[in-house]
Amino acid sequence: MAEPFATQSWIDALWAELRSDETFRAAGASWVHGPLLLVIQADPEKGFAETVAIRMDLHQGETRDLRLVPAHGARITPFVLTGPFARWKNVLSAATDAYEAILQGRLRLKGDLPVLARHRSLLGALASCAARVPTNWQDDAAAPAPAGAAR
Repeated sequence: MAEPFATQSWIDALWAELRSDETFRAAGASWVHGPLLLVIQADPEKGFAETVAIRMDLHQGETRDLRLVPAHGARITPFVLTGPFARWKNVLSAATDAYEAILQGRLRLKGDLPVLARHRSLLGALASCAARVPTNWQDDAAAPAPAGAAR
């Protein structure tokens, strides 16, 4: 069953995917740099009403925790990737490379770019896992019928 993007049920499905994916585990085997925070900025026009943050506690190929957290957690997280909903949709659908999006300024990075460059495959494996999670994207919902339209 498809889960709404960036809800705890979607995050739980992603966590299960990450824990079972050998490619992700191998790509993260040398990651000892602390949690990642993915900040998805609100885009009410696309049906994504409020900014949310997903904290990924990664260590040496293991996903120790994955949860929604307040976006202000960016102050205490060593690596923060921030971008609008539409960019994250492209990245987490594996349509856009996350590292390239950072280099092009489409996602903002707070953290050490050379460290992230050495772990580029980790970002790719994350996107591949996320793309396998059945997702109801907020902007894919059927458009409401215009006011006064016949039903």
